[in-house]
Amino acid sequence: MVSKKDIEEVKKYEAILNKQTELIQKLDKTIDEFVKNKKEYMKLRDYYNSEKYFEDLAKDKNGEYPEDLPRGIFSEDGIFDLFGEQFNIGMKMAETGLDTIKNY
Repeated sequence: MVSKKDIEEVKKYEAILNKQTELIQKLDKTIDEFVKNKKEYMKLRDYYNSEKYFEDLAKDKNGEYPEDLPRGIFSEDGIFDLFGEQFNIGMKMAETGLDTIKNY
């Protein structure tokens, strides 16, 4: 005979199944989008390390760009922080992936 405790356990594990399925689907889509955007990220990285960037940065410091133009790329912390976050997320994905495989 199925007890109330048995029913609650089935509900609990069903909720875990549903949550993990949802998370994996979201993660898969996010990883796909992240991979698709890599070329654009690499363009930003290359620009940041280019002579053109430093020329544009000097123009910004001289007030040559319109004030209403978004210029977050000239905030060195913004790009530098993004590069650090990019590295950290890569490490996190590698560690999580390895842990997932080890604990499969």
